Amino acid sequence: MDQQPNYDEMIIYDIRPVDSWINNVATGTFPSGVGVERRLDKFRHVFPNTTKKWNRTQYAGCLGTPCDKDEHVIGWGSDRITYYLEEQSWATPLLCFDQLMHVTHAEEQFEQIITDILRPATSAIQSTFLRKRTLLHAGKKLTANSTLDPFTFVFTAVGDEEIFFDCSVPPNNVFMLTPQMLQRQFTPLMLEGYAGKNPFKETAPYIELVTDIDTCWSLDKLGGSQGVGGTPSIAGKWRFTQWDAANSF
Repeated sequence: MDQQPNYDEMIIYDIRPVDSWINNVATGTFPSGVGVERRLDKFRHVFPNTTKKWNRTQYAGCLGTPCDKDEHVIGWGSDRITYYLEEQSWATPLLCFDQLMHVTHAEEQFEQIITDILRPATSAIQSTFLRKRTLLHAGKKLTANSTLDPFTFVFTAVGDEEIFFDCSVPPNNVFMLTPQMLQRQFTPLMLEGYAGKNPFKETAPYIELVTDIDTCWSLDKLGGSQGVGGTPSIAGKWRFTQWDAANSF
């Protein structure tokens, strides 16, 4: 006789949130036959210096240099990003068939491994890679403070793990993100083509913010707050998907 434990028919699973970053950016394939490194050129828009003084036109005689005007120079240029193929290899523990054929709930276990571990792991690994490379190639990296200071960074590796994110920002000079910090970035982004050639007709003057849940809730709360002296700071000027939800926090 064989006395086996009596298992409940229902099996309980851990639930992990699915990462959506991999669907938030455009990706492609690296073409074959071009080596392992490529360069991406971005043609820059150059804004003219419109502060130059206008001179009154002279017509009497040959005064000054009417045939040799003082010309204002407007330049042009491009940015170049170098990117390259990178790789990681992953493996799972070996499985012995002679042992698996006697395991209780083997089908359920394999279904959970494939569906809830391996497939989400693919998304998590690739999404983390995309985040880090997006940060690496970002045009500007600004600190959340009153002057929006630019910063530099490096990932400090411990063994084969990039655990620590070391940046040039003093710890006492970092604050919570505020809507005003984002608003100040729209004009420089607009001049670089973020909102299209006609930002006030083609699209509304909005920006997309990819952030964590806590920061999103903090911004939502700030949207309905009062400024110094009871003056509304940004109420009515900051729009969320459902603005009425701000009052419930």
